[in-house]
Amino acid sequence: MSRNRIATQLERHPKMIGFFFAVGLFVAQAGSVAANVGEACAGP
Repeated sequence: MSRNRIATQLERHPKMIGFFFAVGLFVAQAGSVAANVGEACAGP
């Protein structure tokens, strides 16, 4: 999908901007949590 086509889709569906923002925040938080869990758990 070209950049222009993505911009057109986001103009038609502005709620998708919020959805992508929320997904980005979730992914950022999940990576941070996974790093902390790996550090805190003792191995066998």
